[in-house]
Amino acid sequence: HGFLPSISGISCSSGITDRCFFFVLVFFLAILAIFYFNNVRGIITKNIDAEIAIVCGRNKKLFNHVSELKDNYNIRNLKIYGFVDFVHSLINISDVVITKCGASTFMEILLMGKIPVINNYIWEQEKGNVEFVCKKEMGILEKSTKRIPDVLHKLLTDIEYSNSIRNNIKRASICNGVGQVSEYILKPDS
Repeated sequence: HGFLPSISGISCSSGITDRCFFFVLVFFLAILAIFYFNNVRGIITKNIDAEIAIVCGRNKKLFNHVSELKDNYNIRNLKIYGFVDFVHSLINISDVVITKCGASTFMEILLMGKIPVINNYIWEQEKGNVEFVCKKEMGILEKSTKRIPDVLHKLLTDIEYSNSIRNNIKRASICNGVGQVSEYILKPDS
């Protein structure tokens, strides 16, 4: 395995946005590596019927551990990445993103209409993000790594449930406010 595998091969055709499968993206953070590693082991051993991409960041040790797990279980539907500069593309082709609840990441996930599965967050700093997502029913908070595969299975098999979350995301009308903020700043005083 190379530490920076190509994105080609993730999609079912030549275009990255042409998809024919359920796609789960998992973001690892070095500080939470073991926690997330258990998620992957659970997803793999439960045989979730989905394409799975894991982003390990710059953590080569974690990358090697996940690669070994992939080889030991002979998993063909698992792509492993180190540090990438195409996170936007990975989120774009995802149906579900497993992550902690950092403001930038979870807002990008929601802006793209994807379902966030939050399994950790930094107390107080990211608590409001979690409360926002959960109160509006735009994602799922599941702290137990053992239950993440069950959450994914439900999202994959219960289309009504998945669609209700996607509809809640659409109803929230979340938008990138850069244009509005720029106009406000540049607006001459009246």
